[in-house]
Amino acid sequence: MVEHVKKQVGELVERYSNKKEESSFKKIVPALISKGIDNANLSMFDEDTRRELLNAAGDEYMKKGDLKEATKAFMLTGNSPKLIEIGNSFMGMNMHSQAVDAFMLSGDREKIMACGDKCLQDGHVSDAIKAYKVLGDEDKLIKVGDIC
Repeated sequence: MVEHVKKQVGELVERYSNKKEESSFKKIVPALISKGIDNANLSMFDEDTRRELLNAAGDEYMKKGDLKEATKAFMLTGNSPKLIEIGNSFMGMNMHSQAVDAFMLSGDREKIMACGDKCLQDGHVSDAIKAYKVLGDEDKLIKVGDIC
């Protein structure tokens, strides 16, 4: 019986110590969101904790549908996959200019190109121009000029 308890001690400690950390973020993230990312002073936290807090806040903003604030949070942490996810959400809502911005922040040139091509195909010429300018793709810009 003692052996059984000894085997589970490590697992139990790990399980409950992680819950304690998650619960502390559950208390901090709502305060961070209510105060706003721009107004929050996170200098008391080390870099890893700050990154985790900002990512958690970004996730919460995404759940609430506030993609602008989520973009800020993920931009501060350099979370490219989440920025791409936001860009895809903007594309789904036909908010092409914001999608280009999100893809630009993520550094994903292929997504920017695909967004520009989709904009051109759908007749959103100004957004296509924005995407191609970000990429510095003169050939695509000339193509846009020919269409106009």
